[in-house]
Amino acid sequence: MSEATLRNTQSEPDHRTHLAIFLGTTWAIKNVVLTGLLKRLQVNFRQTVWVTNDLYEDTVRLAGDLDLQDIVWREIPASTPNRRHQIACRIQKGIIYERHKVGTEEIDRRSSRGRRSHLSRLASLFLKVVMYSPFATPLYNYARRMRCSTTSSTFFSAEFEVDRPDLVLLTNAVDRRDDPVYYEALERGIPQVNFVPSWDNLTSKGIIHDGLSRVLVWNKVMKQEVLDMYDTYRDEQVVEVGISRFDVYSQPFPADFEREPFMNGLGLDPSKRMMIFANTGTQLYPAQPQVIGHIIEAMHNGTLPDDLQLLIRLHPHDVLADYKHFREEGKVAIWPSSDVPDNVKQSSVVPPADDLWTLAASLRHSCLCINAASTMALDAAACRIPIISVAYDGDTELSFIDSIKSAYDYNHQLPFLQLDAVDLVESRETLIAAIVDNLDNPGKREDQRRAVRELFLGGDVSAVTRFEDVLRDISPASMTRGA
Repeated sequence: MSEATLRNTQSEPDHRTHLAIFLGTTWAIKNVVLTGLLKRLQVNFRQTVWVTNDLYEDTVRLAGDLDLQDIVWREIPASTPNRRHQIACRIQKGIIYERHKVGTEEIDRRSSRGRRSHLSRLASLFLKVVMYSPFATPLYNYARRMRCSTTSSTFFSAEFEVDRPDLVLLTNAVDRRDDPVYYEALERGIPQVNFVPSWDNLTSKGIIHDGLSRVLVWNKVMKQEVLDMYDTYRDEQVVEVGISRFDVYSQPFPADFEREPFMNGLGLDPSKRMMIFANTGTQLYPAQPQVIGHIIEAMHNGTLPDDLQLLIRLHPHDVLADYKHFREEGKVAIWPSSDVPDNVKQSSVVPPADDLWTLAASLRHSCLCINAASTMALDAAACRIPIISVAYDGDTELSFIDSIKSAYDYNHQLPFLQLDAVDLVESRETLIAAIVDNLDNPGKREDQRRAVRELFLGGDVSAVTRFEDVLRDISPASMTRGA
């Protein structure tokens, strides 16, 4: 066990609530560390932060860069679920999703876009049949017991004995990598708070455990999903807190991220307009390089205005090697920069201290955002810029179920699209026409984007503030598990 302590010397007994936080992914680091949440929590909480060994050293270094003091950092082994554990999770997810008619699951099961193996799709079909038999509930309960029995919490038994936290904060309510911490805290009766880190997680990534004191979600849509799918949670246990990493969009820029220095750093002209293409994962949508090629061709042949530039922002699961050739084109920049290894995914690397500022500047200095079924549509709405969502497959004709078009039928997309805040384009020609139209009429859907902000972003109050309020209002002395 490795430990780093960044804290001030305490001359008096520390009576603050002892909060243990588990960080197992780079997404968790963004949501908890980069957003300033840890710094805010220092007033009311004594903090121990458990970080998996693959991320530990760089996370501690990041904490130093951000001047995060009064925190104990602990290195822990990354969880590696065995095959039986994975099967148990898959059974639970399949039964819950089938019981509640989750359309995303049905689309993914039928699609052949490579996201699932043939065996996995057969397993989903089997669960679909079992769901309508008397065996569904016994099978679900068996899977729940198997999931618990195949989770090794030996390491955390020792950790809890040493740290003795009053409250545990987990960072991904549907991620089985949290299981060792969850089961150990559950066994000890320690209150747990978990949050759902993205709008699609509840209907695509997994299921929420029973017994959490609070489940934190972004908005009313996600809260209703939790209440509809899990009858073990009461209304007051599911709390809307907004999106902590979106707080940066309402804050003034540091000097380096003002328009001129930021765009000069990208190699673009600050006096000209910039639009951003925000990748979704290339595995989900392999036609993206072709679509980007269509935009660049229109920029060069005069179909699009001459003062237009393009920033390609890669998805964290993408690699630079698939896109770096676009740097040879004029008026095009790519993030991340060329000093990142070609085949390293950003999702495996601890983000730099200025990561959220880079994203904020990329959007707020852009005149419009082009994406494909991406969360970045919400980011763009937060930044009050026009949004174009791509729903065609480059130069290839695919059936609907294998097309990117089907991604717009995912559960999390449907209430968003009903607000009509984006131009949904289904061909190369309509994409280019939509770019021209939004450049000429940037305010045409601002009322609809405002509706997105109201429904999906949780209002104007800082998400970090609301997050902190939830944790502060939980009194471990008076709460029982699940209360």
